[in-house]
Amino acid sequence: MRRLFTLCAFAAALLLSAPLPRQTDAAELPEPVAGIWNSLYETMERTIGLRDRHETLPESSWFGADRTSNEKKIDELLDRAMELLLTSEVNEQRLKMRELQAKIPKMRRSVEEYRNKRLSAPKTTKLPWIVKTVKDYDGMIADAEERIADTAARIAGIRGKIAENLASYNLNLDEGQLDVLLTSVVGDDLLKNAVVFENVRAVTTKLMELAGKNRDDMATARRYYGMYVVLIDVLIHTQNEFIRRIDGEYVPRIRDIRDSVRKSLEEGQAALARQGFSETQRKVLGTNVESNSLTLRAAKLYEDLLSRQRSRLVLCLHGLERDREVAKNTYDTVRHSSDLSGLIQSGLKLFDTLIALQVPEIRTFENAGIRREFEELTRRLRE
Repeated sequence: MRRLFTLCAFAAALLLSAPLPRQTDAAELPEPVAGIWNSLYETMERTIGLRDRHETLPESSWFGADRTSNEKKIDELLDRAMELLLTSEVNEQRLKMRELQAKIPKMRRSVEEYRNKRLSAPKTTKLPWIVKTVKDYDGMIADAEERIADTAARIAGIRGKIAENLASYNLNLDEGQLDVLLTSVVGDDLLKNAVVFENVRAVTTKLMELAGKNRDDMATARRYYGMYVVLIDVLIHTQNEFIRRIDGEYVPRIRDIRDSVRKSLEEGQAALARQGFSETQRKVLGTNVESNSLTLRAAKLYEDLLSRQRSRLVLCLHGLERDREVAKNTYDTVRHSSDLSGLIQSGLKLFDTLIALQVPEIRTFENAGIRREFEELTRRLRE
């Protein structure tokens, strides 16, 4: 678990003094952040309160709060803050893109089904309301392919908007890198991370401004600094959740898929080495071997991508944890409020550095076949 604050009674009393402005503080924030400001503010205040009392609680207790229950409440609040900080246009675009991407495989399966049924369909029929003809299936195939093309065009439009948003976050990706990220589970988490970082940056800038305006009110300025510490905790929480998903979900499932595909590949290769199969059967086996080989290459690409992303996350996490240690020590120490504003500003510079670590070194797809297999692996990982 994350390290927790230690505060003396004097510091706690200071932090419980004069209430801070809320609605007026949100006026200059970016629109998405301004919309969630009050909820985020309340969540950060509640987190500070739980942090402040943590060291006074027993390790465990049959009745009432203890450190375990308190940590659980803190984690829930950090989850809530992370959810609020995901508010953005790019996140909405990401979700819409996911929804559209999920439709294309279903439409492709429909096209394949229509083509198979067309093979045995009559050219004419006396029961048109019951029996479909070759012409009917041709029309259904054309309609489905038109829907696929329309959906792909809509995805391309959203993709362009996402690229623009990422560029505004100083995440400049070429077409190949963007292609890999937007067809992977890593891309989902990367976009969420980028949104959280950008919104934390906006809130941190506002806290720095507010702390600077309250130089004569140490309790108020210090509470703003406490909220800055909470924001660092949210970023650490976000990175740890990403690492947990890579270690506990994505990598094990990819390895299971690779093991299953490798077994099928070996069985197909062994069958091809034996005699007794017809030419048609050998052709089917050869196609299966080729398909499984392609899937294995895509799975290896996927696992490499996950590994590189994890390495970047660990580097980012180390930077955040060092900043968190300094921030915690500063928060625990009664210092002049001008120092607090300056330290928040130094945190902003750190965020600028760390956001670049969000994007792993990306190897682009070898060909369209690898891309399709990569998309299919992503679909299976999301199930």
